[in-house]
Amino acid sequence: MTNALSAFSGAMEGYQEGSRQKFDQSMKLWEAENKRIQETNHAALSEYHDTLSNRKLTMDQMSIELQVAAAKYDDRAMQTAAKSKNSLVIAQLYDKQAQALEQMKVSGDRLSQNYEMAQQREQNKLAVAQMRALGVAPGQEMPLIDAIGQYKQAPITGPRGSNIMNLVQQKYPDYDIKKWFAEKYEATIPGRVKAAGETAAARTFNVAGANIEIVMSRAGPVLTNAAEAANAVPATEFKRINQLYQTAAEEISDPAIRNFKVANEEVAALFAAVLNPRSGVITVSAMDHARSLIAASDGPEAYQAILHNIQRLAERESANIRSLRAGGESAPINIPPISSERRASIPELVGKTTQRAGEGAETAAGPGNLQRWKEQWESLHPHLPGWMVREAQ
Repeated sequence: MTNALSAFSGAMEGYQEGSRQKFDQSMKLWEAENKRIQETNHAALSEYHDTLSNRKLTMDQMSIELQVAAAKYDDRAMQTAAKSKNSLVIAQLYDKQAQALEQMKVSGDRLSQNYEMAQQREQNKLAVAQMRALGVAPGQEMPLIDAIGQYKQAPITGPRGSNIMNLVQQKYPDYDIKKWFAEKYEATIPGRVKAAGETAAARTFNVAGANIEIVMSRAGPVLTNAAEAANAVPATEFKRINQLYQTAAEEISDPAIRNFKVANEEVAALFAAVLNPRSGVITVSAMDHARSLIAASDGPEAYQAILHNIQRLAERESANIRSLRAGGESAPINIPPISSERRASIPELVGKTTQRAGEGAETAAGPGNLQRWKEQWESLHPHLPGWMVREAQ
């Protein structure tokens, strides 16, 4: 309380002396001390109330607890009343302290409000003076504040507009000066924004184009070597690619199969690079993914199909990126419909295929009839599973 009164006295002295700095500093100190007083007294009264409302305590116990609490808050009046063990004296003192705290709060809030209003009036005067200096006519002050607050007019930056912008912030609490400059940049310099985007896109395409060209330069030799290595392995010795990946090279006695394993590692690296042309970095996960796709082939024909698919994918990526670098568009996506034969049920497919193959077999004769029948059957539906071939035979 002493600190608060001293700060308030300093504020009055600053006002009388015409010292705005001393007045403001003293008022801020008074507000801080006044808030601390109210918080401390409120805590003390709350503790007194808990003790007084505890019906389990005797008067002697209540007197002791009140004295301990009063000593904590340096409240000598309550200490004296508690020592008297007079419940009426204690209750009257408690009521007076509660009334005093409420009166202090009301008076302090009113004084703080008046101080804020005085500050606001002075800020308004300074803001008006700044507007006059900028050529704003009388009566146009609020339209200017609204125009700035609604992002229809540029903010007034720097010391010459500080008070004006304070008024804008008060009326439009969500106003963000950064938003104005962001919108202005996008609205007045779209060409620069577009150019920056085009430059970034061109840079990305150039990097991807350079990487895919490097990939394409070694795609031919790698795929050719893999095909030749696969042809060198007899069909009876052709292992599943997944098993080949898991077998160490030194555990393979056949040089052809060992060479086939190395060729498949090169194919996996090529496939991983084709799948990620923009960075050109072959990660462990990309290699594992490429190996898993290649490992799906379980025979020479399926392996040959995998190589052709990698070739088509690399050529398509290369053509697409070349088109984008030249200012063209990406290749359109075309998903073919399901053919009528694929819509048919499995028995229908087997019956139809058997009928066609039988018709072809009737026109043929000689010891190679069965082989030609099988070739015709497989050519009609190369994707049907092997068990259907055996059933048809």
